[in-house]
Amino acid sequence: MEELVSVYAAGLALDHVNRRLYYTNVGSVTVDHVTYSWHKVETIRIQSVYYKVRTIVSSHADRPRAIAIDSSNGYRLIFSSLWLGA
Repeated sequence: MEELVSVYAAGLALDHVNRRLYYTNVGSVTVDHVTYSWHKVETIRIQSVYYKVRTIVSSHADRPRAIAIDSSNGYRLIFSSLWLGA
């Protein structure tokens, strides 16, 4: 069984108010000539004893790339751009 894994963070954003790091997680794994891919927006709390990754958005259609966070006025707004094309 052949397995090839490719994973990278395409975008990073720091929410300094809520002390969280947001990132886009894009990856794929190929097993026996079949490729499975994922596109997620995930977050992790910084300066914490327990590091637990939370998936915010997980979809095969929306391919997130760059990401920005607006934490003003007590709200947490997440903006991301998407990859275009196939």
